[in-house]
Amino acid sequence: NGGIALGDNDKATFGAGGDLEIFHDGGNSRIYDQGTGALVVRSNQLNIQSPTGEKLALFNQDSDVELYYDDSLKLATTDTGIAVTGNASFADNGKATFGAGDDLQIYHDGSNSVISDGGTGSLLLRGSNVWIQNADGTETGARFITDGAIDLRHNNQIKLATTATGIDVTGSVVADGLQVTN
Repeated sequence: NGGIALGDNDKATFGAGGDLEIFHDGGNSRIYDQGTGALVVRSNQLNIQSPTGEKLALFNQDSDVELYYDDSLKLATTDTGIAVTGNASFADNGKATFGAGDDLQIYHDGSNSVISDGGTGSLLLRGSNVWIQNADGTETGARFITDGAIDLRHNNQIKLATTATGIDVTGSVVADGLQVTN
């Protein structure tokens, strides 16, 4: 009738030693490449879908590779690297590393969140306005304003601030055990 019908566990085998097998075992469809060399699939575009047509992965010749979760694009290669849609999650001690020698590392060790710079040069934090805040953003410990003040705070209250003419201190100053009060 124009087709080949094989029963469960009946295998289509290829190669002198049965190097390639294609079959259905009653529960799963299987392709086994057990020979030497690689299993090579050639196509201008390889589109892997679920039985309902949901996108799983898309491989485009001379272009991007796309990976999907629940039919939603999550990771794609680009001409400059990768693009991530959503969050990238790392386990404890799993590190996001940067530089040829992993000079910059960002990770959580199970107890602490760590930004570690072990390379040459300096660790630079850049921004037009840089604020250092507590975890939920309700208190500021330090603020660095472009072309303006730098202030250090205690319990969200400014205690030391730079001004155009020097510094402004709120409260007492203790230097080498000598307390100066305004």
